[in-house]
Amino acid sequence: IDYFDVDTDPSGAFAPGQPYRVRMRSTVPGSKVWSEKQYLSITALPVTFEMEGIMDMFGISLVDTECKLAKEVVNEIDAQELVNDASFLNITNRSVTDPNFKMPPTVYPWTEMGKAVEYNFDRLVEAHRHDKGNPEFIRAKKTKYWSEIIKSRFNKDAIDSIRFTQVDDLEQVGKVSNGTMSASKRRRLGTWTADEEGSYVVSISSTDLKHAGLIRPEHREHEGRRLADGRRLGATSWKFDVGVTFEKINIELEIGAATMKVVVNYCHQVTPTLTNWGACQTGRAGAGDIVKMEGYASGKQIIFPWPTVSMEMGGLLVYDNTAAMGVDTKQQVFLRSVGARGQHLQDNIGNVKMGPSTGLYEKFDLIDASGGIGQLGTDMRFWIKSHRNHYLQDNNNNVRWGATNRGWEKIRLLDARGGRVYLQSHRGKYLATQETSKAGLLKCKVTIYRSANCRDGSKSFETTSSSGQEWKFDDDNWESAKAEGDCFQTEFYDEDEQESNYEDNQWEEGNFGCINFKSDLDDDMAGLKIWAKGPPEPPWEGNVIWSSTKIDAAKWQILQNTPEQSAAVSFGDPLLYGGLTFAKDVDIIFDFGASFTTELGAAGANHPQHGLYLAEIYGKGIVEFGIVSLYLLLKFNPNSPWDTKYKDWTMCASVGYEVDTWVYTYRDDFQIYCQDL
Repeated sequence: IDYFDVDTDPSGAFAPGQPYRVRMRSTVPGSKVWSEKQYLSITALPVTFEMEGIMDMFGISLVDTECKLAKEVVNEIDAQELVNDASFLNITNRSVTDPNFKMPPTVYPWTEMGKAVEYNFDRLVEAHRHDKGNPEFIRAKKTKYWSEIIKSRFNKDAIDSIRFTQVDDLEQVGKVSNGTMSASKRRRLGTWTADEEGSYVVSISSTDLKHAGLIRPEHREHEGRRLADGRRLGATSWKFDVGVTFEKINIELEIGAATMKVVVNYCHQVTPTLTNWGACQTGRAGAGDIVKMEGYASGKQIIFPWPTVSMEMGGLLVYDNTAAMGVDTKQQVFLRSVGARGQHLQDNIGNVKMGPSTGLYEKFDLIDASGGIGQLGTDMRFWIKSHRNHYLQDNNNNVRWGATNRGWEKIRLLDARGGRVYLQSHRGKYLATQETSKAGLLKCKVTIYRSANCRDGSKSFETTSSSGQEWKFDDDNWESAKAEGDCFQTEFYDEDEQESNYEDNQWEEGNFGCINFKSDLDDDMAGLKIWAKGPPEPPWEGNVIWSSTKIDAAKWQILQNTPEQSAAVSFGDPLLYGGLTFAKDVDIIFDFGASFTTELGAAGANHPQHGLYLAEIYGKGIVEFGIVSLYLLLKFNPNSPWDTKYKDWTMCASVGYEVDTWVYTYRDDFQIYCQDL
């Protein structure tokens, strides 16, 4: 994506910083499609924008099922009110009642997903097949993006490649012998295939070669010998898998009972800040830069045949330069709230408030209260000290300034993406702002007249609705009109259809002096719709609270003395981990099982001044269910070992999870105990 914003606009139509043009290039492999949009004007939406107005703006009047609350906000009163506000929408239940209903694919912002392109392309082709004048197809052809896809054979081939799946490939190879299929029709084993999320995988095994007739029958492995053969590394069964996503390469080789895995992690190749590593979030590493490499080798022995129970021993070596996301603590900072429209946190004579300035009240020192090395950007704890030498605290869910710097005052910095952070208290709450200011409504008045040039009898209509208010009437003998006040736009209805968006209707923008209706509407105008301007944002007023969830208003920017310069940095020395693992795998149902792993290891690091040193000793217990991993981590970190000679240590315990969806990996951990030894 190329993004262009406005520095200065001599015409005055745009304010500095407003978007002007966005150019998006295709991420679908093989596609050369690109799209560009240019903004003609920017209009702020009203603060008090009702649900019905929002849905009307996007043309939404029907939904398949009723709106439900996500589990993260099921107990939030505001979220329940939003669901109630959406109750006016009609429910179709097409996904249940219509056998031909095709569920739209999930759409990820700023990323072009192959299956989404395929889905919309098929819809357009089907619509055009039934109706050559289909308005959706015509509208699509007028855009640069879809016109390129529709008319370009190259781009159609790219879409066709998305339809091909690896399962079909291996099924086709497995159903025919090596001599019954011509070379022109036989597909190659190990073909790279794309999934719905844009990831690529290739897989090939000895079983596939046997099915394809590429291994002679006398060399094939007998099913009854597999358990015995599993005891030695020379077993003939083997498997090779490679997976490539926007964030990592995963290589796995199995030969008999031996396994070797290599994982290479890098910053997201399109949008680096999507990758949840401090080095990628802060710009220390760019798109495609390698930040972590892992190597693992192990041997597995089956100790019980059914349900299968196996023991595995292995060793791992990890180079980790992901770097936690931290802040520059060498100078004072400002804390700017995303939810308070640029306001800054204040210690206002002992009161926790927000203010627009960047003076003494808004300056804070961040004092490290964590100890050890920052792991994954989640172990950092700080005391936030104000100009009065008081510390931000969570005092039983009250935001206060306290005179001490103990447990209640420790604040944890969590990554909120894009260089922003959450400030989490010792009770697991998040510092947030809560707006109480309300916008005043603006009024638009439109007057219509019997004769041209705004003469003779008249009738006036007024509204404060920024989503539009409509009037219809039987009397159509009107010839002119004018608008005054705070009008956004007005639509005059032709009597033939008497509805919005009819082709013979007349549109007028903003306020306007006397205008005469065009010939189609002269003495034929039987209705109108008026949109008032959205109210301007009032000066921000509100409170600082502790929120139980990670809402947008809980996101903060940490800025240096220069207000626009972020203090977020990635910190930590590159680490080289080495460890031993002891794992027990248990099959629960068929191929689905649970793995219990104990990992013991140590990490060394290279300090820029003091050279190599022992940075960490750790023990880790891991439980895995499919793509979900839960773990308990116990680690010991020396404090300034070059000064203390490894006599001063900090012990910390934490629990965490990791969900690996191939395209993105979701992870977080929660420190439950930390103590200086």
